[in-house]
Amino acid sequence: MLVNKIIDASNITVFQNGSKIIDELSFYVDRGEIFTFIGDKNSGKYLLMKVIAGVKKPASGEIKVFGRDINVIWYLRKRIGVIDGLAHDMYEELTVYDNLKFYSELYEVKEIDKRIREVLNLLKITNYINKKVSQLDRNTKRLISLAKVLIHEPEIILLYEPLSEIDRTTSIHILKILKRLQETGKYAMVLFTSDFKLAHKISSRIAVLKDGKILTIASPDSVRSLAVNGYKFEILIKNLDATLLEELKNNSYIKQLDIVDEKKIHIILEDKNDLINVTGSIAEHKGNIIYTKFLYPTLDEIYRGLLKKISRIGGGQADCLYS
Repeated sequence: MLVNKIIDASNITVFQNGSKIIDELSFYVDRGEIFTFIGDKNSGKYLLMKVIAGVKKPASGEIKVFGRDINVIWYLRKRIGVIDGLAHDMYEELTVYDNLKFYSELYEVKEIDKRIREVLNLLKITNYINKKVSQLDRNTKRLISLAKVLIHEPEIILLYEPLSEIDRTTSIHILKILKRLQETGKYAMVLFTSDFKLAHKISSRIAVLKDGKILTIASPDSVRSLAVNGYKFEILIKNLDATLLEELKNNSYIKQLDIVDEKKIHIILEDKNDLINVTGSIAEHKGNIIYTKFLYPTLDEIYRGLLKKISRIGGGQADCLYS
């Protein structure tokens, strides 16, 4: 029988070198979702990943995986896979095949040769099977790291900055793989990142983490709206002049307009579909648009928006912002 609430944490507190890094966090992760912790380098997200993986034990509170305490039932860790985008976790002088064979044996995978080829085929990298890892570029190495994570078919996949230091093509490929895995409904994935654009694209829910505390848990769009009240776009106009600017300032669809430079503006719209009305108005007034781009809020903007709201409602943690 499948358990939906695969990870269930209650009031966990974690210390490191005598300092409290994680402060009474409570959250759960369901099977079939991608749950994201977004935070800066001081948020405690890396240590939290180690706690979920069973590598670090909380000082207090409880974390259950598959309904059991991961710190008591050690073999539960074999049902977890971890990809750390900031670590180098492959044996450079071994071939891709030998690396994956080593991890397959470690996790007691059956029909090892068949499983290795299945995973490499899923990631579309079978042509690298006999190459040494040292011969591969960093993009391919990241895909091999993902293959290593998937080799034993873990039910929980922990992803720490999985797209760091790789190119756009590889990033898109990995995102497609993760979404395909999510759609099977078999896995619970937990993403740890400082990149809101990534979080917004693939997350089911987002927990905003700051100084070891969860400020809110909400949908991607709800978190975005805490930073920007509407939809923010950048528009580059070749012949932006005073007359066109005045027309845009009086445009009823534009809630806010900021001039970035002599050709570039930022606008905030109530409805993202209103962009076509704005660009139509620009064209009508002979404006030559070079590009339009949706702007995701920065992590600092999210923090400011959340802390402002918490201050307004008079609370420590934003319990009322949970959804």
